[in-house]
Amino acid sequence: MKKAGLLCGLATVVLSLMVSETSYAEHSEPVYGYMDHEANRSLVPLRFVSETFGADVRWENDTRTAVVQHEGTRVDLPVDGREAVVNGETRALETSPAITNNRTYIPLRFMNDMLGYTTTWDGDRYIANVVHNDDTVEVTIDLGRSTQAGHGAIAGVQTSYRMIDLTNRHLDVDVGLAHGRVGATAPLAHIAAAGGADYAVNGTFFDAYTANTDPYGMIQTDGELAHIGRGKTAIGFTPTNEILMDVLSPEVEGYVAGGERWDETWYATWMNREAAESGSESILYTRAFGSEVTHNTGTHIVVENDIVREVTSETTAIPADGFVLYLNGSAESQMAERFNVGEPAGYEINYEAETSSDERWHEAETILGAGPRLVRDGVIDVGTTAEEFHDPAVTQRSASRSAIGVTEDRRLIVLTASGATMEQLARAMQSLGAEQAMNLDGGASSGLYEGGSYIAPPGRELSNALLFRMN
Repeated sequence: MKKAGLLCGLATVVLSLMVSETSYAEHSEPVYGYMDHEANRSLVPLRFVSETFGADVRWENDTRTAVVQHEGTRVDLPVDGREAVVNGETRALETSPAITNNRTYIPLRFMNDMLGYTTTWDGDRYIANVVHNDDTVEVTIDLGRSTQAGHGAIAGVQTSYRMIDLTNRHLDVDVGLAHGRVGATAPLAHIAAAGGADYAVNGTFFDAYTANTDPYGMIQTDGELAHIGRGKTAIGFTPTNEILMDVLSPEVEGYVAGGERWDETWYATWMNREAAESGSESILYTRAFGSEVTHNTGTHIVVENDIVREVTSETTAIPADGFVLYLNGSAESQMAERFNVGEPAGYEINYEAETSSDERWHEAETILGAGPRLVRDGVIDVGTTAEEFHDPAVTQRSASRSAIGVTEDRRLIVLTASGATMEQLARAMQSLGAEQAMNLDGGASSGLYEGGSYIAPPGRELSNALLFRMN
């Protein structure tokens, strides 16, 4: 019933310029829409019409009128007026064109009718597909819902949680790293403030008990892999904040020269972590690790702008537009000689998703791995055994927990619990409507932040956190 109601209410969309997919032109940002509840009609920015479907659009400042011409049809749309002129004939408008944030918006439904566009509705993804001839653009519908706050017992578990509208066109999700790099720690509030976050929750597991504070789980930020973790559930966010959730085991597959023969390939087992400097090691370092790498053994391959710049055993800077590959032991003897200064080198990431397509994960901007899985397709499915968690603190005991999940109507649930087993945590997430949910780091790491203050303070400094900005 909820989806059917939204289908009928598709005309309430107000579309803001940001184009994600069209065969007519390439755009760097997605198209978002938002609900005009008062008018119950849709509007689209003028640039959306012109750039996507090739319409001729101009603005007549004297009369504050938008003029759109496309394939023999001319439409004059006065801002704040309730009538349009189509090829010289006056037509009534059910909502007025408007100027918002220095952008001129025009009614989508009216433009569909007058210019021959069509719109279909994807109720599972909350996306309008606007089609003209062979050109299609996906528009994510901003439903205009405020963040919901909750505190108290859910399914017998004491919780604090926030439910964030994933259709919010202002929402930006990222992984914040302590002091901007992998392997450091800082208070959650510091990580959140440095990332300009309105909300934040602790992220993946990390070594909290030794001087080596490397994370354990997978981290991807701004579309770039920053740390490798394997065999655990991860959550991914696409540019339009569609949620992906699956067990990932990412692999780094590298090439040199042509990359066609076996001796023109290489691999990295790990990424941005401290080296043991013993045995066989192949570790990829990017600026997410810091500015330089130092090892007493092995070989550093320095690649900048896809070209091998140096092969050295000395301390070396990590290029801003490249990486350093550290090889030691048998990995060094097998692969170091494949790299020659001046030749091309690079790598690709294969996410090795358990049940979903790698292509879908390549769309993700932000990924964080932790686990275990809690809810799958609305059903409790605790993945401690499948994901090979063995620590009783995870598999059996009640402890402070953090979890993240998504509802059928695209709300993100971010939750902390003061004491729960994995099964109890799963029931709490299911009770809040989670269709998919997973566990995050817990114990003393569990923490929730909002607007400069702690909702649930963590008991220690953290390596990383999920950040939510309402730009």
